[in-house]
Amino acid sequence: MQTGRLLIYNISDRAGVVDDYIYHMLDELDKYVDKIVVVSEGTLRQEAKKKLAFYAEEILEYPRGGRMTEAIRAVAEAFGWDRLGYYKEIVWVRDTVMGPLVSLGSVFRQMEQKRADFWGISESFLREGAGEGENRNGYFPEYLDDYFLVFRKELVMSREFQDYWENERYDSGFTRKFANLGFEWDVYLDTKEYLDITYEPILTQAVSMIEKKGCPFFAMDAVVRDYTDALLESSGEEGRALVECLQRQNGFDMDLFWQHVLRVGNIADIQKNICANYILSGQTSNRKKEAGQLRIALVIHIYFPELVEECYQYAQSMPEYADVYITTDSEEKKKVIYEKFRHLNCGKLDIRVVPNCGRDVGPFLVETGTYFREYDLICHTHDKKAGQVRPGSIGLAFSDRCFHNSLRSKAFVENIIQTFEDHERLGILMPPPPNHSAYYFTLGKGWSVNFKVTKELADRLGLLVDLDETKEPVAPIGSTFWVRPKALEKLLGHEWKYENFPAEPLPWDGTVLHAVERIYGFCAQDAGYYPGWVLCREDAEREVFNLTQMLYTLNHEIFNKGQILDNIKETAKHLDKRFSMAEQSGRNATMSVATLFLGDADGSYSDKRAEHIARKWEDGNCTFAYTGLEKYDTVQELLFEPTVAKGIEVADFHVSIEDTDGNREEIPSEWITDHGIKLGEKDVFLDEKPGLTIHFQTERRLRNVWIECRIRYELSKESIEQIYSKCKEE
Repeated sequence: MQTGRLLIYNISDRAGVVDDYIYHMLDELDKYVDKIVVVSEGTLRQEAKKKLAFYAEEILEYPRGGRMTEAIRAVAEAFGWDRLGYYKEIVWVRDTVMGPLVSLGSVFRQMEQKRADFWGISESFLREGAGEGENRNGYFPEYLDDYFLVFRKELVMSREFQDYWENERYDSGFTRKFANLGFEWDVYLDTKEYLDITYEPILTQAVSMIEKKGCPFFAMDAVVRDYTDALLESSGEEGRALVECLQRQNGFDMDLFWQHVLRVGNIADIQKNICANYILSGQTSNRKKEAGQLRIALVIHIYFPELVEECYQYAQSMPEYADVYITTDSEEKKKVIYEKFRHLNCGKLDIRVVPNCGRDVGPFLVETGTYFREYDLICHTHDKKAGQVRPGSIGLAFSDRCFHNSLRSKAFVENIIQTFEDHERLGILMPPPPNHSAYYFTLGKGWSVNFKVTKELADRLGLLVDLDETKEPVAPIGSTFWVRPKALEKLLGHEWKYENFPAEPLPWDGTVLHAVERIYGFCAQDAGYYPGWVLCREDAEREVFNLTQMLYTLNHEIFNKGQILDNIKETAKHLDKRFSMAEQSGRNATMSVATLFLGDADGSYSDKRAEHIARKWEDGNCTFAYTGLEKYDTVQELLFEPTVAKGIEVADFHVSIEDTDGNREEIPSEWITDHGIKLGEKDVFLDEKPGLTIHFQTERRLRNVWIECRIRYELSKESIEQIYSKCKEE
């Protein structure tokens, strides 16, 4: 049946991969369109192109870093506007959403009754004064979300529409611009009730949008975005609520969801957004009676003979059918261990003497690699003295944290087993890193000096996941955890040898052992699982007070030094700004650096097309003269970063240029976009690398650029109060 619709499906995957949720989406959309065009930001993999060819008449690619503008422009150049005008509707869909959760037939039928020239599924809302930097059409209370837009023939064939895509860049002002030009727009879902609740209902009110409004799609950012951002509008509940909501949707395949999310997201963000914390009882078992008997093993390394008794006591928490593997480094110790453990009710008891190499990690990787595929679940632990810190009570508390939250009691172990059965994508459970006393550094410095060595190990194992040094590793610091062996297939299946590990005495940090400790969560993610924290109730109760006390102590110092801030993100920015200025002063006590970037053809910026000017850290009027720019090719956009510091004020900003023909001109203010907060006549920048963009109407070949402005390198008390008042009003 002819529908008169053309679908433009936009793919923006950084790796050029097309996950199964996209094919599912295309299967559904194909029912309501005549033809499909796929347009990709960057190059797609060949296997993806072959599969997409089943759906798409054309597969187009445009340079990475481009925007929606470049995607539409690529389609217009390939088809021509006259050919596009053949269709009564052009449907634009982005890969940033997943679905549909309901039939799209009802959506199209309902919207066919509307007289709109363009429409979308949902809308978002701009806070007044926000977004004006990138939205050249100014404030507009609502605008259509661009994950699903439909443009009708009358709009597509208009000169205004075609000029827009040929000469401008898409932003949230699109809705207002074309409304002002007299075109009518509409939206499938009425989301006005969210206006005072959120700026982006599709993201932060996903469950309500699905269950109350019948939204066909959901934004995957709800589970992969930076968790600090989630805390700016809520208490972080939306990600987990969305997962539970999707599990209630009849017919929705959660494998489509997990396949994509676990491939593209950072595991620290995913774990926090879905709230993968499990607080379990150590007194009462919640094991289901109908549950089957899993194949389970305990793997434990014992080095200190005086800790054999303690290890035995905790081993008794395992099910009697579990096999037990113990490694140690001498025959004498093996005898001591056997004399104690021969009384343990268990399945198989296997005690092995191994080289004293690699601590507990070496034996686990070398020995377990021979049998791990025989089991559904493995608990790994080891004796622990943690003698590097004094007094000894610090290390003892660390050891207790590991054992209490892995082998506290039979009931606790049964609850861990049940947790794995209840959550089939849960790959590894571990106690959270210690944070008391000398271990406080793990809250913010979880990588320590181990990022590089962990990245090298990840590459060696062939892990295709996002390792980010700015985000903490989700790791069993203490090397105690429960795991599905399938989640560690690439790690345990690697051909490890004892000579792969450094000899004693080990360095404090930076070895392959420390890399292995931090890579467990990434291995699980690569295998299609997520990691989780586990605590017994008693430890969880104490943890709430511990973390609250630490945060209170830190905030008390910050806030009582004269800087009261609205939220954790602003507090972090304030501290980072202070530290970055101190760091800059340490490198050069008197100089800052102002940088002018000349935009590449794809709209991106790089150091290859940048000029730098050093100047003193002094408030006041500044003039920056960037000369000799004719060595670069044509440019349509400049980005000026006045400093690397955060928390600055810029006022009286003026730009003049000279092109290679000797023509000089003053740049009008409407061509200049700031990326800060507008406070009267000045712009305040709280983010790293504050910037202002100069956008030319046509491409220019420049010789010189002069920038004049007034800079204050510290936020004034007046600005702080204005920002605070503005936030309160919003």
